[in-house]
Amino acid sequence: MNELKDLLLSNGANLVGFANLSGINNNIETHYGVCVVVKLSAELIMSIHNGSNMLYFNGYHRINDLLDKIVTRGTEYLIKNGFKAFAQTRAAVKQYENYETGLPHKTVGTRAGLGWIGKCGLLIMKEYGSGIRISSFLTNAELIDAKKCAKTAQVNI
Repeated sequence: MNELKDLLLSNGANLVGFANLSGINNNIETHYGVCVVVKLSAELIMSIHNGSNMLYFNGYHRINDLLDKIVTRGTEYLIKNGFKAFAQTRAAVKQYENYETGLPHKTVGTRAGLGWIGKCGLLIMKEYGSGIRISSFLTNAELIDAKKCAKTAQVNI
């Protein structure tokens, strides 16, 4: 799945991880997941030192748009190659006024070996700490397990 990984990185992901979700995802058609990570710039993180602001607000929405684009491209690639795939974009997981996934992005991330869940409830990564935004997609494509295939790219948002 190097082509898939390269596609995701070339579309703006900083890090990509693949996970076997057997045992936690009851949907028999999607036992594999892909977690996509975009790191937040230091400027964006530092801007919220005294609370939320327009720089963070605009950056947050821009990064979410980017994540939706990346995971959509990933699912389109898999579907084109004969697999089933479901992008957990904001539009796909919105229920009424809330966003809720059946399988949280951070769960896919931990199963992919990208990090761990901290006391704050966020995915924490060795490379970026909690200064990230993540998304994921699910598939029936048998993707190799995470720790062996996570790949990084240096892209700042």
